[in-house]
Amino acid sequence: MPSKTWTSDTDFGLWTWTHADLATTPGSVLIETGETMAEGVSPSYECASYVRHVRAVLAGNAPEGTTILVAYRVGATAVACEAATWSDWFNGLYGDTTTHIDLLTDMLNNSVDPEGLAFIQYKVRLYSE
Repeated sequence: MPSKTWTSDTDFGLWTWTHADLATTPGSVLIETGETMAEGVSPSYECASYVRHVRAVLAGNAPEGTTILVAYRVGATAVACEAATWSDWFNGLYGDTTTHIDLLTDMLNNSVDPEGLAFIQYKVRLYSE
């Protein structure tokens, strides 16, 4: 299955971030000093090499007291994707784990037919105590 991985400054630098520190630890996203939340929105990505968005996998580590949430939206074009409504939030990482988010099941449970929706966009929110 084709995939898209974000692991570098360049990858995360394409996202739109609020209250995020991308410079202190290259390849990582940290909450800015003095803030308790950071949020990033990815560009919309074309997934034309496969018919359906099957899953998102969030892997890495989160310091104790940090929660990571993920939302997504899809569309037939980049413009339609960026105008679509965001999904509900999914629980992300709690500590050093991997989280698999079943996008296809979520779409079908929310009456979204993924056929022809070739673009996907992600939103990630980090909270710290």
